[in-house]
Amino acid sequence: MHPHIHCVGWWFGDPHIVTLDGHKYTFNGKGDYVVLDTSDNSFTLHGRMEEAMNVDGSPASGGTVFTALAAQQSDSDTVQFELHEKLYPKINGVLDTFNDLNEKTFANVTIQRVGNDSFSAAFSSGIYIEVRAVTESGLAPYISDVILSMPASYRGQTRGLMGNYNGKPVDDLAPRHGGDPLPLNSTLSTLHWNFGVTCRSS
Repeated sequence: MHPHIHCVGWWFGDPHIVTLDGHKYTFNGKGDYVVLDTSDNSFTLHGRMEEAMNVDGSPASGGTVFTALAAQQSDSDTVQFELHEKLYPKINGVLDTFNDLNEKTFANVTIQRVGNDSFSAAFSSGIYIEVRAVTESGLAPYISDVILSMPASYRGQTRGLMGNYNGKPVDDLAPRHGGDPLPLNSTLSTLHWNFGVTCRSS
């Protein structure tokens, strides 16, 4: 793989996660999780998972959804994507509705509105995140799609829900704090407790 080529992982819906090496699985956690971080701590992406809710505030059947994300490169401003009736970014904790511009540059990261309820963050390291929210009939808004693109220079340096990016899906379900990777055909329960929960952020 050439250094300039990016590998892409994403998730959608309920949430179905596709690792950077292409393995697809479902994880219905609740709380704050390490979606991806690097072994040298130069980049982190955290996500908040909550029970899907109806617009009237009652729980919706069908698992959990992502409701917020936070990303930071070691030398960048912190970028958060949160739902405030619509999806908006926060830069270092300050909400920005992007009413005046579609693109703004901050410390080592550029935020762009890429569509209705959709934003991207492009970091100087080459890491790119695109986030889209959706409002389905009767449901409260939630983050429906996330695309994460990583430069090939990060191969072998990642962990978290997006897996161990090295071109080999077989070790993507490795517990975050060490241990053997789970088989890719693990049951939802095994995957939840022996992999997903290990990615809880403290």
